[in-house]
Amino acid sequence: MKEMRDQADFSLEVRVEQLGRLYCPAGWVGEMHSHAFWELICVVEGEGCVQYGQTQLAAPEGGLFLIRPYERHAFLLHEGRPARIVYLGFRYSRNYRLWKCSDAYRDVRTYLPEAEQIAGFLAGLCEKSEKIALELRAFEAMQAVMPLLRWLDERNAVEAGHNHSGLLCRKVEKYLRENLDKNVTVQEIAASLYLSPHYLGSVFHQRTKMTIKQYQMRLKMEAAITMMRDSELSVGDVSSRLGFVTPQYFSKSFKDYFGITPMEAKKR
Repeated sequence: MKEMRDQADFSLEVRVEQLGRLYCPAGWVGEMHSHAFWELICVVEGEGCVQYGQTQLAAPEGGLFLIRPYERHAFLLHEGRPARIVYLGFRYSRNYRLWKCSDAYRDVRTYLPEAEQIAGFLAGLCEKSEKIALELRAFEAMQAVMPLLRWLDERNAVEAGHNHSGLLCRKVEKYLRENLDKNVTVQEIAASLYLSPHYLGSVFHQRTKMTIKQYQMRLKMEAAITMMRDSELSVGDVSSRLGFVTPQYFSKSFKDYFGITPMEAKKR
């Protein structure tokens, strides 16, 4: 019996590369492969093992496993019954170098408190639906994986000796999140941290590869997509709550970021 696969590929700047479901018949053996992005594998039903090079790690039902970029891997199913897995491929834009994750951190459930939430989202994708439904879940996938990205970022900071810059960037993010309804300036944030705007902007850009204004827009857009999809707020209301000067400017910014208008996102 041949496996059945549904997969959606993404090239938007949401850092989600693939989102797919895979039905594995009993005795199925996946091929060893690698790719240039990170991947999460969630075992929704059945059990098997995840192979990393020559190492195999037990993958029970409910397991959530992390694959590094360029790492050869495969999912192997145990004999007896079929399995369903969901995989999420994403790019981690804040990588300074590929994090050397040890086997102790392969199973995300062993170290990440939000793992249950991520696994729950991925398991929900196994519900019977058309492939187009996967394509419409890209924004939710981006939100679901953010706790893991933040954890990876902290690990990179510790291992690379960037504790100071990491702390500053987290303070900038906290300030921006607490002021999403305003258009705060770099000067305001720097003043709150008793730093020069030039120094703060330089440290932030070196670490995140984004300017503070670009990051502010990203946070506003993440909040906007949630508001448009999960509430009855109008475009004007969302625009006002996120500090945009006019609804027209908000709509233009939204389309530039996501490739669709706010109303199109709301209808989906």
